[in-house]
Amino acid sequence: MTIKTKNRILVGGFVLGLIICYQLAFSETFALKNELDRLNQEQELAESLPQQLARLNQKKKQYNDVLQSYQISETSWQNNLLQRIDRYAKINELIILKSEEPHSYKHQDFTSKTYQLYLEGDFNNLLGLVYELEQQANTGQLVNVHLIKNTDYRSKKSSLEMQVLIQVVN
Repeated sequence: MTIKTKNRILVGGFVLGLIICYQLAFSETFALKNELDRLNQEQELAESLPQQLARLNQKKKQYNDVLQSYQISETSWQNNLLQRIDRYAKINELIILKSEEPHSYKHQDFTSKTYQLYLEGDFNNLLGLVYELEQQANTGQLVNVHLIKNTDYRSKKSSLEMQVLIQVVN
């Protein structure tokens, strides 16, 4: 056996040894290191949660103080929402069919109110109202928008009706 062959066998054995060592020991070590890093991040996040909760409660208290100073109640908020929708409806030729009483859901720390509105009109104008409520106004969160095409077979006219659910969490 020549030195060249011995060197090739030595390099091949070394590479094979590295591959076997990686498969048996190093890969598990790297996986455990990644999991340790992930768990450390989760621990840091869990440790900062009480501070974030305290900050959020403080902000909630500040916002409630501001609302009380302006004497904004639930009915005035609902009136503001309906006025905004009514103003948009008059400009864009929409018809407000009905507005249901808000559905309230009380959980431990918060109260959720869902407002249900029915409108009728052109698709683009209805879509514009959805955009207005979602982007422009601070009216709450749009939970659901449902469009229904109604056809009157006697007059052979069709109309588009939209049901909107807006949810506000206090």
